[in-house]
Amino acid sequence: MNDSLQLHIICLQIPPDVWRGEPAHRFGLQDKTGILNDGIKLEDGTRLFECEVTPRLNGDDVDFSGDYVQGSKGSRFLYLSWAYDAGGWVRRLKIPLSGITSEQVLSGKPLEAIIEARDSAATVKPLYGWKMV
Repeated sequence: MNDSLQLHIICLQIPPDVWRGEPAHRFGLQDKTGILNDGIKLEDGTRLFECEVTPRLNGDDVDFSGDYVQGSKGSRFLYLSWAYDAGGWVRRLKIPLSGITSEQVLSGKPLEAIIEARDSAATVKPLYGWKMV
């Protein structure tokens, strides 16, 4: 098993640049310190975010750690966050890591999740689950 696992998140909708009359251009994958990784804008208007996580296996149970991993054991997730230019969060979307299986971790292959950003803060499950790429 590799020490790290590459994750790719494709976000289908990018939030608008203004929210409730305030500039809100900051959108990205949030690390533990609150810094946003802007990702890569793709030609079709979607955005790709990439990060590495460290998986730990205990039988079929999988736990994760890393700079972008949030939450406590048994409920780990990634945040896609949207922020006002002046500071403060507009919305944060939780992308659960619970759908990643021990088989996927053992493969060592990168995993991809396609998500839809919504107007409300919510837990957003990948549309087709976590898939090996």
